[in-house]
Amino acid sequence: MSGKRDRDHTFRAIFRKELLEGFVTRRFLAVLVLCLIVFPVGSYMSRRDYQSRLQNYQEAQRLYESTKKTVGSILFQTGGAKGFRAPSGLSFLSTGLEIVLPDAAETVKKYNTNYADMRLTNGQGLDNLYGFFHGPLDLSFLVTVVMTFLALAFSYNAVSGEKESGTLGLMLSNSVLRSRIVTAKAAAQFLMLVVPFLAGVALSLALAPPPAAAAGAASPWPAVLTAVAFSLLTIAVFFNLGLLVSSLTRQAVTSIVVLLLVWTALFAVVPRLSVIATRLLAPAPSEQAFAQEKARIRLANEKDCEAEVDKLIKENPIPQGRGNGYLEWQKLSADFRAKQDAIRAKFQGDLMAAVDKARQTYERKRDAQIRTSMLVSRVSPVSCYVRSMAEISGTGWLEYKRFTAAADRFLRTLNDQVYSKNQFTRMEGGAMMSFTGKATDPAPRMPEVRIPFGDVARDVLPDLVLLLLFNALFFAGAFVAFLRYDPR
Repeated sequence: MSGKRDRDHTFRAIFRKELLEGFVTRRFLAVLVLCLIVFPVGSYMSRRDYQSRLQNYQEAQRLYESTKKTVGSILFQTGGAKGFRAPSGLSFLSTGLEIVLPDAAETVKKYNTNYADMRLTNGQGLDNLYGFFHGPLDLSFLVTVVMTFLALAFSYNAVSGEKESGTLGLMLSNSVLRSRIVTAKAAAQFLMLVVPFLAGVALSLALAPPPAAAAGAASPWPAVLTAVAFSLLTIAVFFNLGLLVSSLTRQAVTSIVVLLLVWTALFAVVPRLSVIATRLLAPAPSEQAFAQEKARIRLANEKDCEAEVDKLIKENPIPQGRGNGYLEWQKLSADFRAKQDAIRAKFQGDLMAAVDKARQTYERKRDAQIRTSMLVSRVSPVSCYVRSMAEISGTGWLEYKRFTAAADRFLRTLNDQVYSKNQFTRMEGGAMMSFTGKATDPAPRMPEVRIPFGDVARDVLPDLVLLLLFNALFFAGAFVAFLRYDPR
């Protein structure tokens, strides 16, 4: 029992010594000041960008609602039906794909059809285009660049530096377990790194709390706390990596050179190489190629449909003209119109089936490419963190899939309730448009539905597990290396 108390006392003594020495150093004070300045500034700029996007969204929605109130306004006024995507209030955590995600979906219809297609548009951007070169100063960037680098700076000389100064040899000359030394030193120095980080985050949230409905739920705080937890795990990964390399090298300069090379590879090289490798492992057509394929299918379908209509017109020649001819055109036989409607309905069904098949093929290949890219890039803890932060913030791939699925459902509603009732009848010498529905009916609206946080949590769970494994692997390696370390 006394042995256990002695070991605990040894751990506390080393832990307290490291803290007292660390908290009064210029390094700790510099990091604290840096975090208290950079984090609030980054949060403030991210909130400004969000407010700008929110105002644009609200104004676009207001203008649309003021003109597109009825079915008739969709059919007979310039422009089609629209649905809008609200910007994410959690983009200060991670901007992710926010700038390139579509912010509106608009129907596009040809005059001689009774169906529409949906076009996704993006009217977003940065006020200062130069900002695209460097990216936003959000929490994800600050952690992956600033905090991970500082984590290496705190741990690169934890062992090799003390070996060079001679203090490690003096410490090990006493009857102190090496396991107590490495765990106490790691805990104390990591705490000195975490305190400035949490102080900077807390100050940012105190100055500008997240919007109440930012995460699409009753409270944004589960998402914010999850993002902070992911950030701490990522910082710990690089801290433990620095501890591992420091325990494997004899000189602090060697340790920092190796760590800089590894940091560069994990931060900049591996994520980009994973995208290149994915294009080779799981090739998928581009969105532009898919749009061209849809246009080819529609062109071929319309050509065949009009050929059938031409054949019907030749069998039922009813000319269009003025006077009696115009009256004759108005009294077009119900049988002729029914036959032409049947032809167009048949080809429209074939077109929808062909487009759906092409879309399913495209989405299957694209999803396979995205999943493969996620798997390959997870070799780097930076990729695990960046992707998870985007999904937690509502600015990632899940948000893109949510909006495109909502736009597809909206299009089907419009085709069923609006465009299918707008009949186009062609005859020899002219054509006639007729609407069989009520033009005064309220126009359908695309509902705004956010992804439940539970679904996001399940999606990022593999990345959470990997970050825990990275931490366990690096710390275990550092622990074993220190037990075998020769301080001479």
